[in-house]
Parts: sequence; C-alpha cells; structure tokens
Amino acid sequence: MGWMGLILAGFPVWALASNFPPSETIHIAQFPPYHTFGKMILLFLDDPRSPTACNWFRGRDQSEESHILRGQSDPVSGFYRINQTGPAFTGREDVERGCSLIIQNGQDSDAGPYTVSMMGLGGKDHVTGMRNLQLSYSPFTPHPEATRLVQFPPNPRVGQSVYLYLDDIPKPTNCSWFRGKDQREEGRIFRAKFSRTSHSYLIDQKGAAHRGREEVWRACALVIRKVEASDAGPYTISMGDEWDVYPITAWRELRVSS
Repeated sequence: MGWMGLILAGFPVWALASNFPPSETIHIAQFPPYHTFGKMILLFLDDPRSPTACNWFRGRDQSEESHILRGQSDPVSGFYRINQTGPAFTGREDVERGCSLIIQNGQDSDAGPYTVSMMGLGGKDHVTGMRNLQLSYSPFTPHPEATRLVQFPPNPRVGQSVYLYLDDIPKPTNCSWFRGKDQREEGRIFRAKFSRTSHSYLIDQKGAAHRGREEVWRACALVIRKVEASDAGPYTISMGDEWDVYPITAWRELRVSS
C-alpha cells in the first residue's frame, strides 16, 4: 500500500514518519530575521531542494497532539497545499513554496520550538529539522556557536529581491558586507549602523563592490534588488554589537536560478 492508500485508510501519515529515524537533519530558518508582532512569520528550509510533502509540529517531537499540518506538492501546478490539519492547528498556519510554514498574525504564544519532517529530498527516507521561533530580542541571549548566514528565498530567480542575514542574531549594532570570502576593501559592498534616532539600519559607507542595487534591512541584512546571474557567488558579513568583544563573521555562497 502506497502513501495515498495510507491516507485513505485513515492512518495518520505523521505517525509513520515518526516511527523511523531521519536520514539527515536539515536547517530551518526564520524570515523575517526578527519579528514584528501581528505580522507574518515564515519558517523555511534553507536548502535549494524542494520536498514533495511535509509535516509540521509544534514542539520538539512528532506526537499526534503537536501536529499542525501536512503539506503536499501539487505535481501539476507546483504549488503546496494543506491536505491534513492536526490538533495544534490554530487556523493561522498555512504552507507555502518549499513546504515552508507560514504563521499569520504572529503572537507571543507562537514562540517556541517547531519540528518538520519532509519527504522527497532526493532519498527514500524522510529528513527532519527543528527551529526555535523567537519573537522578542534580548541582548543577553547567547549567540549560537556556529553562526550561519541564511539566504531568502532559497532559489531566487533573476529579477527577484534576495536577502542574506545572520540566523539567530537579530539586532547587531553594525555590520560590513563584502563580495567574496574575505574582507578586502575592494570587495566591500557597504558598512551600516543601527540608528537609535530612526530605529533602523543606515548605510554610512559604500564600497567599491556596491553596484547600486544593494540595501541594508532589519538585522543588518543585505538586500540585493533585481538580482542578476552575475550576483551569484560568495558573500561575507562582519558584524558586531555592544555586547561582543570580537566581531562575528560568516560567509555563504549565493544561489541564483536561471
């Protein structure tokens, strides 16, 4: 009996996935990088692959009571749709491209861990990921040991806007962005600082690698407007805040779909 037969038989698909160990662990990122209450939150797979199906859970386990929804890709349209909801579904959750979880009208009660189990990422087994959704910022929250630079969307097309930002570090004091894997002046895009007057990030120095389409956004994110194929490649950030003795640096390869 296949997957569809299990569904028709009334057997919950999330239960089947939870009975087997995952073949790999995937990274789930949050967009926007830090949240404004009452707005939309997106938890997405930071990976160029697209699953065929996914199950989202509220919490660290995959129990029946924590099940939010099951999303399925439509092979004809390519869109994702909910085909099953669970006890943890509040009516504000939806599924989006890449089996991402959307939470509308984010509230304090939405904070906490979320787990996803995904199928169809190139192997026969399911893969899992967990993300702790944070809705408030505290400077006393320790930074993660392995800083990760996130790209959104994971598979941008030419002409779209692309965001690069540090995951789990929501409010740095300043940042410098570079084109390449190092911090050479000829690769500098811009330097930006947080303004306590406007409560936003402002570019105070543009570098030789600034092409006129780069902007700074919340969490000192790099935004590339109308991305081009030539924008693909490595990018580096050096970030600091008043609580850090040394700057935090990270780099990643920007992907652009043709």
